[in-house]
Amino acid sequence: MSAASNEINLRQTLSFLSDPASYTDNPETVECVETRMSWVFLTTHYVYKMKKPVVLPYLDFTTLDKRRANCVEEVRLNRRLARDVYLDVLAVTRERDGQLVFDGDGEPFEWLVWMRRLPREQMLDQALARDRADPRDLRHCARVLVEFYRSCSPAIRDPNTYIEKLHQAIDEDLNGLAHPSCALDPAVFQQPANILLDCLNQRRDWFEARVDQGYVIEGHGDLRPEHVCLSRPPVFIDCLEFSRELRTLDVADELGYLFLECECLGAPEVEGIMADEYVTYSGNPLPGGLLAFYKSRRAMLRARLCLAHLGGNLPDETEKRWRDRAGDYLKRAAHHANSARDFALTTPSDQDQG
Repeated sequence: MSAASNEINLRQTLSFLSDPASYTDNPETVECVETRMSWVFLTTHYVYKMKKPVVLPYLDFTTLDKRRANCVEEVRLNRRLARDVYLDVLAVTRERDGQLVFDGDGEPFEWLVWMRRLPREQMLDQALARDRADPRDLRHCARVLVEFYRSCSPAIRDPNTYIEKLHQAIDEDLNGLAHPSCALDPAVFQQPANILLDCLNQRRDWFEARVDQGYVIEGHGDLRPEHVCLSRPPVFIDCLEFSRELRTLDVADELGYLFLECECLGAPEVEGIMADEYVTYSGNPLPGGLLAFYKSRRAMLRARLCLAHLGGNLPDETEKRWRDRAGDYLKRAAHHANSARDFALTTPSDQDQG
């Protein structure tokens, strides 16, 4: 099929999904949210996610079969933590009269992830913004995550493989932040990165123990406040479905990422509430030095991703916003790296960290 035909088909599909008359639940309006990888259509009660026909370093959605496969995988993986939210994979089909419909008798024209729409006000980021996050709900979140992690088998069994994976991640962040377009003083990112690399080299026992004890699992992979719904029971959506490599991580890394993002929203207390409940309910350690290490590494990653938005003809205000966010993350990266270094220097190798 030619590029022109693909473009026509894409416009037809987007037009169909933007039209309230296309949906059986008769919504008054359809809201469309565009992300880097998808178009997301929101009706009154449901969400329909359509993958963009893009190819990126970590994914390839350029064919209909590949987009269908990713939709199937997204539903499968997200049902681990949001079973009643991820309803099915739907086809948009073209009928004999040329009309597009959902799951008709014609050939599949496009594939979608179909979800139940969650109340926006119940998402953790919104609750924190209104100072309405109930500690009881946060503790419930921790218990649900404990049960999820218990159900996961170890994903990496060789400590050397895991430590090398962390080395590569830090190197990737360093290379990205050193790009001329970022226009950063190298010391801003090199100093925390050096501390993290020193921790990896001098405190291998931290990371070897995590692998040996089975804490490196195939997790959610993108556990941020906007992906946590404080329903009862809580659910966790939008896992990182397109890369098993990226969602294979230490439980402490996953939780540290959530705590970092809550901290950025002005809610550092989330860490104390959830970490205490995690340790109490699971009986497993959540070492302070490791949490600091992982929060610093995640802050470096987030800074790199913020600066990746630069380029083109961005308005000055938008460019400033991304640079300011990156600067905030880099300050947090330095702070948490220093905390990790303090733990590394003061924690005996034969003792668990507090």
